[in-house]
Amino acid sequence: PGYGYASATAHMGSNLESLNGTLLRLIPFIKEHDTTQMSSIRPMMDRMIQGNNQAKSAIDNALFDLTAKSMKIPLHRLFGGAVRTEFPVLRILAIKEPEEMAKQAQKLFNEGYRYFKIKVHGDVSLDIQRVAAIRKKLGDTAKLTVDANQAYTPKDAIRAVNGMLEFGIDLIEQPVASDDYDGLKLVTETSPVTVEADESAASLKDVFHLVKHRIVDAVSLKVPKLGGLWNTLTAAQICRAGNVKFRFGAHVGSQLLNAHAMHLAATLPDVWYVSEFGEFSRLLDDPFNGIKIKNGIAHLPNAHGAGVSPT
Repeated sequence: PGYGYASATAHMGSNLESLNGTLLRLIPFIKEHDTTQMSSIRPMMDRMIQGNNQAKSAIDNALFDLTAKSMKIPLHRLFGGAVRTEFPVLRILAIKEPEEMAKQAQKLFNEGYRYFKIKVHGDVSLDIQRVAAIRKKLGDTAKLTVDANQAYTPKDAIRAVNGMLEFGIDLIEQPVASDDYDGLKLVTETSPVTVEADESAASLKDVFHLVKHRIVDAVSLKVPKLGGLWNTLTAAQICRAGNVKFRFGAHVGSQLLNAHAMHLAATLPDVWYVSEFGEFSRLLDDPFNGIKIKNGIAHLPNAHGAGVSPT
């Protein structure tokens, strides 16, 4: 069988009821068609149901998984084959007091991770303290990024970045509200570090708008948010055409979801920086396994399909 994964995440516009309802409506339709004809199935799903990208992503990914398994090849071969099989992993540090976050960073550092995403919440002074504490704890070898999740006004975002510069941050993710394109562009034009869109890149149209108007330096791609592997590939191509950097953001959920994203990322030679393929470790009852992380490096599973198996 082909497997897909969807999680009910409110910030991506879904809940358990909407996911279940969408899947119950779409799956019988899918079963009536040749599942290898994904180019015709995808627009049909969009005509049947608007939005609900998480559910559509699960179906899209499952069809790719099924097709690769039927051909007895790893999923990445459907996208042209892997140019890499190892991925340094960026790990998330949840919002806590500065010293608590520094301790969590040290724990992950001791496990071999070297890339960290510091969550901040809009108090500029305290957020700078968070970055400072983590840098002091980890030393110069750690790579630090900051994710504001829309917490700042444009002026506060600029002030925060300027205050964090001395501690060596590589990028700031979604500093202002997702629909504040003018504010986001202002931060991009003012900031000496890379400014990345996440919540602002909720669809292919969003990605096109961001790239066309040079609103950000980079885009965080998330397979469920964009509606599946095919749309994510399209988003990467839009970024490439517009000379905007892209990478794969946090795929919070099962190893199955991360494996799907990894197989696509493996085929793209110009993925920028590092991606977030390790947050499945927070899932206590993951229904799939097969991804190995050693010394902060995720290794692409190479069995047929997505390469992971039900537990």
